[in-house]
Amino acid sequence: MSKTATTPGLDELRCFLAVVREASFSGAAKSLVLPKATVSRRVAELERRLGTQLLERTTRSVKLTDAGRDYSQRAAVALLALDDATARIRPDADPSALRGRLRVTAPVEYGVAVLSPLLAEFVAAHPELELDLELTSRQVDLAYDGLDLALRVGPLPEVGLDALRLGEVRQGLYASPAYLATAGKPRYVHELSERATLQFIGADHTPFWHLTDGAQELRVPIAPRLRSNNHWVLRDAALAGLGIALIAELAAEAEVTAGRLLRLFPAFGAPEIPVNAVFPSQRFLAPKVRACLDFLSGRLGHR
Repeated sequence: MSKTATTPGLDELRCFLAVVREASFSGAAKSLVLPKATVSRRVAELERRLGTQLLERTTRSVKLTDAGRDYSQRAAVALLALDDATARIRPDADPSALRGRLRVTAPVEYGVAVLSPLLAEFVAAHPELELDLELTSRQVDLAYDGLDLALRVGPLPEVGLDALRLGEVRQGLYASPAYLATAGKPRYVHELSERATLQFIGADHTPFWHLTDGAQELRVPIAPRLRSNNHWVLRDAALAGLGIALIAELAAEAEVTAGRLLRLFPAFGAPEIPVNAVFPSQRFLAPKVRACLDFLSGRLGHR
């Protein structure tokens, strides 16, 4: 006869999610202001109720099992929704207000250039909402780091998460007036092979630029003078007159307006880079997360 799992208590769930967030029982106990033995006992009871191991424990680390990772993602969202529902039934609560802490992560450059002013506007419109915005170049684990939402610029390798396309990053060719005065302004795209170039290195490390004007696609061989995985580094190199850069428009637009960079072959650019929001599940989205997604989708979809 199979054993039926019983529904876990909220104290057990909170202890388990704190261990996931802090990556240790000691850290979880400190954040919850509980004895470590209590946290350990409650997590063990949760595993007993579910009939499966959620955490792999060693003397040095605590790691999620596959079952634990899936359960933590769903449980975290469900618990956030429960906390939000509880807050809404307070006698003085406005049921339409967004409240609580919203935890978001994004790449550093995109976060500074695009996301931070938008989120500041979103939080200002909701006085009871608090924001944690973590800008990092590493791809964080939402459940492990206790995050509600992540913005990804580029391909989506993750599985087990829902995604919403918010927009894209467009790219163009830029050079400084000083460089063009010395090297000459190319009249045709194929002449780029004869110029000093500045290349973004991502998944594609080949010495080519893949350019398109929407009607045709070109593969232009280049000999990069400088390569980087950061569009702003390449922008600064272009400003210094080191060559022609293929970079994100958002990194170059202020310099173009100021006349410090010129756009070359405006009809041509690299394929657009997708911008997606990822989150544990559409089914369990807390109101604050859904509202943030709707806001960002409306704003970024028009950029």
